Amino acid sequence: MGPASDGPHGPERRRLLRRHATVKVSVERLDQLGRLVGKAATAHLRVGRLLDERLGVEAGSVPEFHDLSHLLGELQEKTMQACMVPFATIVEPCGAPPGTLRGCSARRSPEVRGEDTELDRRVLEQLNDPLLHLVRNAVDHGIEPPAAARSAGKPPPVACGCMPCSSARTRS
Repeated sequence: MGPASDGPHGPERRRLLRRHATVKVSVERLDQLGRLVGKAATAHLRVGRLLDERLGVEAGSVPEFHDLSHLLGELQEKTMQACMVPFATIVEPCGAPPGTLRGCSARRSPEVRGEDTELDRRVLEQLNDPLLHLVRNAVDHGIEPPAAARSAGKPPPVACGCMPCSSARTRS
């Protein structure tokens, strides 16, 4: 065997596995997983209440219940992470399709910060239209070409910097 084929776990095999390190999962399947995890968490709470009310045992004092709580918490966290998408999915910049910011580059340079911040897909879907509306409104009403401003007798623009659109995720 040559160096490129060092058996089933050789460098070529590892390279192929790294290239295929992600899989596509339908949104419907992710939603089903989220619902099942929610049902498991609800059942877990009911078992905890049953231990406490009917058996008189503090649920947290049972090592197996404590372990299950920890595992379910991890499962919920990983499921939520699987449903997260980068903020950049709705910003081009700030959700604007090509051409929306046409003509404004002479006065402002659109800038997006935090595009790698991940949010729940459903939250981003809800943010998309309002964000796009805000950007388009700012472009339509707040930015005019320098020539139009001069012809209207307006003073030259002051250095504006950028039109930021940023996101960040903090844990509570």
